[in-house]
Amino acid sequence: MEFISPLVFTFLTSFICIRFGKPVALRLGLVDNPSSRKLHKGSIPLVGGIAIFIGVLMASMVYIPQSQELNLYLIAAALIVFIGVLDDFYDLPVKPRIVAQILVATMMIFGANLYLDNLGDLFGFGEIRLSLFGMVFTIIAVVGAINAFNMVDGIDGLAGMLSVITFSSLAFLLSQTGNEWFLLPVLFIAATMAYLMFNLEWPNRKFKKIFMGDAGSMLIGLTVIWLLVVGTQ
Repeated sequence: MEFISPLVFTFLTSFICIRFGKPVALRLGLVDNPSSRKLHKGSIPLVGGIAIFIGVLMASMVYIPQSQELNLYLIAAALIVFIGVLDDFYDLPVKPRIVAQILVATMMIFGANLYLDNLGDLFGFGEIRLSLFGMVFTIIAVVGAINAFNMVDGIDGLAGMLSVITFSSLAFLLSQTGNEWFLLPVLFIAATMAYLMFNLEWPNRKFKKIFMGDAGSMLIGLTVIWLLVVGTQ
């Protein structure tokens, strides 16, 4: 029962952002047009990722206790969403995107002091400690996770449903260990469900199609790797 209020708040915030953001995106040209690689019909607004971020941001400020680590995550998330929006507008080259992702990883490492140091007993010979190399390894993991979710976003509902399943697992595992971050993936589930109603045009066609864009897929990738590092280290 304690999850109902933040779930409803996040869902409604994202839903409202989508409804009001769609006409704005169409006027600004923040749309995905058909091409040889994109077989959808018409210009589809790319507001899903922005709406998910705003929903999670607003709910985090209300329902999650404020801390330096949370604020750093929200700043990093805002930066990755900003880069994603620019990419959706201008189709940025690879280099500035990678630079931004590395910057976000360094914020995670040196700001929040979160990085992969212990890989556990992977091979049965004892714990594997990465020490300083763990920082480099974390940068590679962050860039890899962000781009992995970005590449998955190619079929209606795929990235959204995959993220819901991932965030559900993370919420369960973090709650079992009493980790204070467990509410963040819950908020993402609610925000993503609002997005999926439009992306899949469900439960009826009145919910006109939108995409999450690079802003959404990169935000999800960053959040997943951030929570994985929090939960494992």
